[in-house]
Amino acid sequence: MDATMNMRVRAGQAMDESVSASSLVVLRVCFGVALSVEALRYVLNDWVQSHLVGPSFYFTYPGLGWVAPASVPVMNTVIGVLVVLGALLASGWRTRWVATASLVCWGYIFAIDRALYLNHHYLVLNLLVLWCLMPRVRRRGSVRFVWVGGVRALLLVVYVWAGVSKLDADWAAGIPVAMGTGGLRVLPWIGSFLVSRPFVVATSWALIVIEIGAPGW
Repeated sequence: MDATMNMRVRAGQAMDESVSASSLVVLRVCFGVALSVEALRYVLNDWVQSHLVGPSFYFTYPGLGWVAPASVPVMNTVIGVLVVLGALLASGWRTRWVATASLVCWGYIFAIDRALYLNHHYLVLNLLVLWCLMPRVRRRGSVRFVWVGGVRALLLVVYVWAGVSKLDADWAAGIPVAMGTGGLRVLPWIGSFLVSRPFVVATSWALIVIEIGAPGW
């Protein structure tokens, strides 16, 4: 009993320890840039029309059937705001407010249609929740380890589960990867190799190993 209590006390003390905030600063910059790029992809690929506004039927999330896309101009405005918010998050300007606004906007986008779900969308929303709560971090500053540990734990849960979910017959046969690389056949020299069965199957298993092995990496 005493040993268990001591372990809990030591764990609590470790989470309260101050560590360098530089890793969180790097992650915040990369995360903000990635969010801006993702928002720009909606514009460049015309996803606002094809994915959000255009469909005649939506697979809604339980309890979120009331969420519906607005008009194209309004949705384009939301996407434009997300581009700016991503840049502001990367810059470190009022990160809590920016993360909260980003969470609301991205949450709205992702809630429109469950058919568009990706595990990375889940990761984005949860990272934004962390940044809504996290104190402002500076490159040469320090932060409680609980924030670094929280980000690590979230990344591990998302990627390990992504690897576990791939342990089925389709992934073992390389079918999803083959669907994604089929358009590469037209590339000169390496096109036929990228769509070959050995490459597709090897890539499928490599993704599984990388994701399940995330704690080690």
